[in-house]
Amino acid sequence: TSISSLDLYFRFFPILISLSIGALTFILAKDWFKSNSTATLSLFFIYFGGSFGWILSLFKNRSLGGETTFWAQQSISTLINPPFAISILLFLAGLLLFNIIINQKQHHVWRIAPLILVWGTLIEFKAYVGILVLGSLTFVSVVEILKRNSSILKIILPTVILSMLVFLPNNSGGTTLLVFSPLWLIHSMVDSPDRLGWFRLSLARMSGLEGGNYLKFLGTECLGTLIFLVGNLGTRIIGLLALKRLFLLDGFNIFIISFLILSVLLPLLFIQKGANFNTIQFFYYFILIFNFFAAASLTLLIARFKKIGILICLVIFFLTIPTTWDILQHYLPDRPPARISLKELEALDFLKSQPDGVVLSSPFDPILNKRFLEPRPLFAYETTAYVGALSKKLEYVADTVNLEILGVDYKGRVQAQKDILAAKEPTIVKKLIGEGNISYIYVHKFKNYDFDDRFGFEKIFENEEVKIFKTAP
Repeated sequence: TSISSLDLYFRFFPILISLSIGALTFILAKDWFKSNSTATLSLFFIYFGGSFGWILSLFKNRSLGGETTFWAQQSISTLINPPFAISILLFLAGLLLFNIIINQKQHHVWRIAPLILVWGTLIEFKAYVGILVLGSLTFVSVVEILKRNSSILKIILPTVILSMLVFLPNNSGGTTLLVFSPLWLIHSMVDSPDRLGWFRLSLARMSGLEGGNYLKFLGTECLGTLIFLVGNLGTRIIGLLALKRLFLLDGFNIFIISFLILSVLLPLLFIQKGANFNTIQFFYYFILIFNFFAAASLTLLIARFKKIGILICLVIFFLTIPTTWDILQHYLPDRPPARISLKELEALDFLKSQPDGVVLSSPFDPILNKRFLEPRPLFAYETTAYVGALSKKLEYVADTVNLEILGVDYKGRVQAQKDILAAKEPTIVKKLIGEGNISYIYVHKFKNYDFDDRFGFEKIFENEEVKIFKTAP
């Protein structure tokens, strides 16, 4: 298209992804539960589902809120994490195809091939759901093989191979990310004043462990886990009423059961290097599945109790909305939180017009965040790769938050970045530039970075905000 990539990414794709998720949710729910009511109610939860955090916030702060009191983000926050939103789209599409293939015994290539494509590439968008899908498929395969049905291997083997092909090349620089740390999420939720902050429960847990009262210790752990599950699910906890449909152990239900178990156990047993709390993203997909069971449960109540069932639905809607309403106000502020100036866009456009090469930009300084009012300049907002994204150039080092999460060893490059910009020893600077194959230096003028001929760079651009240097021929 002739549409700007920025417009596509920030304006059109979110709308397209959101509408597509809704359409797939409706189609999947109707195919899965054979009910238009369940399909319609699923849309409510997929868009508006929330936690019970607002109840705690109401008592503690006299305000609604508390979306992540129990750690997990809720439905309204889906699009702040575009890879997560895309992963939902691919996962639901694959789940619909898988249901057709497994339960209707339609092993046509034109259905299996798209399933392998969407679930095989899923791990590159979100590794969490990729792991959950591959683990669940493996479990289904074992069960089916024990029943002397090897046809499931037509799905699992190509999906695993494709997942490895798309994931490993881009993640070979990472280390082992998951660390065994049972119930870290529960403990941090209970202990942190920014979340549940129930200090008496924390003390009870510690006294039970240190005093050898393991019954007391076990009780606190069970209570904390129960609060975590119920608090995050919110009104979706009513979905427990519809879980009985999983008692029919066909291939699809076995997949769902193993998927739910893995999506709970993995975040409760493991943390992630660099960002301990990130394993909560496994649990996001547990919540996603429970959207369907919550809708199915309300359909059962309406069918069985008529007017009382409708009344229960209205109560559920009323108890669900506060989280969404509060966060909506946060996402629609009077002023945007960050900006990029026209002068900096001018500099980035100029850099984009230059020959390809590696760009060295100044490191993110968190102190700058406090020096600017909203909307803050993007360079002072958070560590990102915006210079590379908007100039279409490779960056020497950027977006250190995600490098930390991925377990990539970047600290040597950060030190080299600082040594180059310090511009003290021309010999050392030239050596580091050569080792990093750096072609451009992009800096903001207020930082007073400068280079002369001794360092092997020449200035190729300057305006009121930015200076750009290039390796001298």
